[in-house]
Amino acid sequence: MFYGQPVTDAARLGTLTSPVLGIFGGADQSIPLEDVRAFEAGLKTAGVESTVTVYPDQPHAFVKNAEGIATDPVQQAAWDQMVAFFSGTLRGTVDASTAPASLAPVTDFYGWAPIMRLGLGHLGHPSPWQSTDAAAHH
Repeated sequence: MFYGQPVTDAARLGTLTSPVLGIFGGADQSIPLEDVRAFEAGLKTAGVESTVTVYPDQPHAFVKNAEGIATDPVQQAAWDQMVAFFSGTLRGTVDASTAPASLAPVTDFYGWAPIMRLGLGHLGHPSPWQSTDAAAHH
């Protein structure tokens, strides 16, 4: 979970069948830390495999774009954590808490470009893999 309001009800969270990664900014004004901790507790109560990380002093939507990921160590760390999570989830081994520092250059790593195009497009962010022609049709 990179964006959106977290669900805190353990009964609802218990319906999840896949691991969950939550990445939040500690200075996010729209998702209070109490909500993040309630989300984390709900996941634990529901028995959902999860990793929840709060990046101190970061605002809402702190991972902004490919340039930010390439130049800001905090954005890079969150990106690396997400990539490690996807890699582990798709391969069956998840340990997003220990993402390698240089795991994810902003390229078509692991053939995930279609997934990232969809996610970034949904969020209104330009995709680093999206062609100019494809962007015109979005």
